[in-house]
Amino acid sequence: MLKFEYKTVNFKSPEFEDFYGTYQDDIESLFPNFDLEETSLSDIELLEVDNKICGVYITQGKGETLHIELDYVIQQYRDLGIGQEYLPIQFEKYKRKGYKNVLASTGNIIQQDYLASLGFLKPERMGELHERVL
Repeated sequence: MLKFEYKTVNFKSPEFEDFYGTYQDDIESLFPNFDLEETSLSDIELLEVDNKICGVYITQGKGETLHIELDYVIQQYRDLGIGQEYLPIQFEKYKRKGYKNVLASTGNIIQQDYLASLGFLKPERMGELHERVL
């Protein structure tokens, strides 16, 4: 398995701003509903592999629900099992913090399959939202 780590940063960190600026077009093509301005109060983690920033994971808690605002990895690091290893650990952490479910939104079919592999369901009543009960 690939050795990786996530580092918590804030919305105005130069590392986050540089990463987002570099990959903004790709992020917006995969996540057209993502709004950077709505993440100023969110938790932001940068994915690092071999000291290279190659992804970003943004979440925001709202009551008993945690929203995944963005879960993005650059092309060459996709499909390597990073999310499959990292997110189940995060789900346990969210559960301990009192969250009852996790929501994620995407219209991208590849991202939808990825979410399904992590136990997310897509209830009809929720539109484009996918839900994982903790």
